[in-house]
Amino acid sequence: MDCDDVYALLDAYVDRELDVAHDMAIAVHLQTCQRCAQQYEALLALQVALRTRGTYFASPPPLRQHLRLTLQRAAPAPFLRRPGIALAAVGLLVMVLGGVFMWPHWSPPALADGLVREVVAAHVRSLQVDHLTDIASTDTHTLKPWLSDKLAFAPPVIDLAPHGFQLLGARLDYLNDRAVAAVVYRRRQHRINLWIAPAGPATATTAVLATRHGYHVLHWIHASMSYWAVSDLNQEELSLLKQLLQYP
Repeated sequence: MDCDDVYALLDAYVDRELDVAHDMAIAVHLQTCQRCAQQYEALLALQVALRTRGTYFASPPPLRQHLRLTLQRAAPAPFLRRPGIALAAVGLLVMVLGGVFMWPHWSPPALADGLVREVVAAHVRSLQVDHLTDIASTDTHTLKPWLSDKLAFAPPVIDLAPHGFQLLGARLDYLNDRAVAAVVYRRRQHRINLWIAPAGPATATTAVLATRHGYHVLHWIHASMSYWAVSDLNQEELSLLKQLLQYP
């Protein structure tokens, strides 16, 4: 499969719409072709941006006023002229439209400041004392059993080297009063600590981002696991890492 073939199928590959044979052929090509790999990463980044930022806008006040007047004029008189019903109908319409237009702009829940301080401190500590890994390996079949033997759960370990995130190894760590797995990646010269632990009863999956002392902290829950990613890598590429971990 050459670059032209890959380029023609790359959108479908990103959307996971190809059959197994084409999917594997493109994956192999991306490992050896930097130009196609960069195009693939750009498409992934666009997909992340569309999913996390949306393309919606707040409805302007004149539009809402126009809808109120239109509803009052167009609705059947016996219904809307009853005391209170017209106001209730208009209010409901405004609430629905306001929800449709404004929902993407609601602020996500904030991360607990104490946890942000803790994960950033742990990240900085691992860099200062040169203790990024207890076991240095790029082999997931080595890292997975090593972590599982030492923890009360089996954390997922995913090789993302074809996407530009090199797996460096793993270590045991202690975060938020419990033992967790720390999986370490490298993106160019940036080190990324990824802490993984069971999510417990929590079901939220929306990613929450915070920044402290120049480090970005991204937290999300996926497949009953809680993830904390910390790095000085830019926010877009950190979000790309999250996307790849969910849909490798």
